[in-house]
Amino acid sequence: MYQQIACWVDEDERRLRTRHAGKALDLINYQVIRKPYIPEAGQQDVSNQALLAGTIDLMASAYDKTVETVETVHYSIAEEPFYVMQKLPVVSQIAKPIEAVHRDILDIVYRSLRGGGKLVHRAAKLLTPDDLAQARPNA
Repeated sequence: MYQQIACWVDEDERRLRTRHAGKALDLINYQVIRKPYIPEAGQQDVSNQALLAGTIDLMASAYDKTVETVETVHYSIAEEPFYVMQKLPVVSQIAKPIEAVHRDILDIVYRSLRGGGKLVHRAAKLLTPDDLAQARPNA
């Protein structure tokens, strides 16, 4: 594997040399950033707490949309075998109660998942600083 990678690197170097008519390319070497730039607390537009609350709320919204999409796809896939079984006289009587139980289980599972998302939204709202919460009363 390492030989293959070395071969690719050599080929790439040859292509670069032929493209630039034998001129060597000077690569820019950057210094390693040892410490990320963090502005002083007075210079920030938004507090770290507000950023955290917003990030959590955004992640909870993505979670809600994912659960909604998975639920829709799950229900549509789960309907197909029951629809076919309804057409067969031998199993149609058995399929109806099984389908009802299956739907009840799915309802409970997805209701629980949505409830978890609502809890995370509430947690994000609790983390929102007071000054932002007052500025957005409907948030």
